[in-house]
Amino acid sequence: MEWAFAAYPEYVMCNPVPSARALLPSRSARQSRPKHHPGILHTDAPAFVRVHLAGIEPHEVTRACTFVLLHTAVRPAEARGMEWGELDFDSARWLIPAERMEGGVEHDVPLVPEVMALLRAIREIRMHDRFVFPNVTNTGPVSDVDLQTFFRETGTVSDTPGRTPVPHGCCACFRDWVDAKGYDPRLGERQLAHWPRGETAVAYQRDTMFERRAVLMGAWTNYLHGRAAAGDNVIALNVSAAA
Repeated sequence: MEWAFAAYPEYVMCNPVPSARALLPSRSARQSRPKHHPGILHTDAPAFVRVHLAGIEPHEVTRACTFVLLHTAVRPAEARGMEWGELDFDSARWLIPAERMEGGVEHDVPLVPEVMALLRAIREIRMHDRFVFPNVTNTGPVSDVDLQTFFRETGTVSDTPGRTPVPHGCCACFRDWVDAKGYDPRLGERQLAHWPRGETAVAYQRDTMFERRAVLMGAWTNYLHGRAAAGDNVIALNVSAAA
């Protein structure tokens, strides 16, 4: 259009490009918009587990990976890439090394009995020497496409109208439940491996809260499996709420 305006001024009376550019948001503004991952509503999560994640066989890689993803609130890439060497079966801990974490800080994840039982069953058939959830060619971890397809095929409604829930939305599902039930949001943030910003904040908040997070994930698992929630609010609320 700008070329036409310059080459044929007798035909193109004005150049609309500058006006159009002025109406568009800046490139930095477009790039800074947060990406929203549609997820399962936390109120629908128990039904999702009951209908789509019950009776998993050890060889059902995609469903098993989704089960772990939802019960740990880690990112999909971290769940898909789970390695046998990262797991401590004796203490029910999963230590994800820093190089596999988005923030570059290792993450110590408590594993509930339901997840441990599934992992032990998978270990019995040991489909891959390195990866817990191998792909169909046994050359690497299960793909994100496989998880995306599974979520789409369940037909589950997401928290975003018109969009299908995606694996990464499990993090938001868990975090919404934390807020809805009145748990300490700091525990939810730590479980999601969200560390405080700023060098000073990081320096003074180095506690991973592992033991308290283990209790939180037990309560989350009870909720997912529709079990009685007696005492499930025993974890201290944040300081401002308690004051």
